[in-house]
Amino acid sequence: MSEQAANDRASTATGALASPGSMVFSAVIFGFFGFFMGPWSTTSVVTGQFLLYVAMFNWTLQIFAIVSLGCALLSLVNPRLGNGLFAVAGLMAAALFVIIAVMDWNDPSTIFPYAPFILVFFAVWNGCGSWTSLKALRGMNSASAASPTV
Repeated sequence: MSEQAANDRASTATGALASPGSMVFSAVIFGFFGFFMGPWSTTSVVTGQFLLYVAMFNWTLQIFAIVSLGCALLSLVNPRLGNGLFAVAGLMAAALFVIIAVMDWNDPSTIFPYAPFILVFFAVWNGCGSWTSLKALRGMNSASAASPTV
């Protein structure tokens, strides 16, 4: 691979990475719903039971908010590591959203029947963004490995 092709591939890959600003934005959004709008009631109003999926939803929002802010700070020092951790955390949050959606869908006492669809939408959004970032990081690593050292 020529040096120009490696540089073009690396510059294209960096365009798909999250900036520290978008990480802070994610932290604000997840933090708002996790800390200020929540904690959501984990007791069913119909049966009075503890709802594990609501607690998992709270924890996912709160933990991802904290991790996003940490990744934003880390990416100021080491952009690849910060983006890599942010992408992995985003994939984990997306997977948890799908699990929570399935648990919510199977709960007959749910008050808002469209919540699983919203969770799946955000899981796909988060998952696609994280997957794109991981592919871009992989492209950056292969481009830097292909470029000649001076």
